[in-house]
Amino acid sequence: EWKEEDVCMPVKCCGEKSIPFCGKCPDFPCREMREFYEESEGHKKAYALMDSLRGGKNDTMKRGERNMKLAVIYHSQTGNTKQAAEWIAEGMNRISGAEAKTFSIDDVDTAFVCEAKGVVIGCPSYMASMTPELRTWLMQGRKLKLAGKLGGAFATEQYTHGGGEMVIQSILTNELVFGMLCYSGGVSQGKPVIHMGPIGVNGNIEPHNDLNHYKGVFVLFGERFARKAAELFGGALTGTEDVTT
Repeated sequence: EWKEEDVCMPVKCCGEKSIPFCGKCPDFPCREMREFYEESEGHKKAYALMDSLRGGKNDTMKRGERNMKLAVIYHSQTGNTKQAAEWIAEGMNRISGAEAKTFSIDDVDTAFVCEAKGVVIGCPSYMASMTPELRTWLMQGRKLKLAGKLGGAFATEQYTHGGGEMVIQSILTNELVFGMLCYSGGVSQGKPVIHMGPIGVNGNIEPHNDLNHYKGVFVLFGERFARKAAELFGGALTGTEDVTT
């Protein structure tokens, strides 16, 4: 017996918006719709039809391909910077078409990074600068073919004023030297504003702080970075900003 709750998500949503089908929605393709139409081959064919009616502007999503590689490389001493890197990659992977992976400087997939269109690098604050380990690792920038890629930076710190901004500036300076195109977004992306790159304060020393408080900012930075990479290097990528933790 048919029940009201049996109505599928697109039908219910279209009814609420008084539109005949998803392709007529100004938010097409939304995240919920993308997830629904990936569930079966029949759903994918329906999406392809709607996309063709709109001029095929979302071909990358239609194929379900993840064809733009993005790398987040980090040096982590206590695990906080590793966690921040994973949050950034999580945000990147919310953008359809992006394939983001994280790598410790001790275990970098050189082939993947060389193919990547964007690379974000981060580490903890060490005397208001990057760690010696990251500085040494950056010397191999030419081997990773960083020139021409979109570059970004992030940092973690143990104190509220622990020098995270200086860490990011020093990383971005190195990226510029390698010929990378450095991303900020800044005020152009609206609130929350992320100048230069995200910074998280862990709770190792300040009991009132917790790195989890900053998850939303790291995830959001990843989304924005991936969106800019798609704009620069091609691909009809879409996604929804979400700053919840």
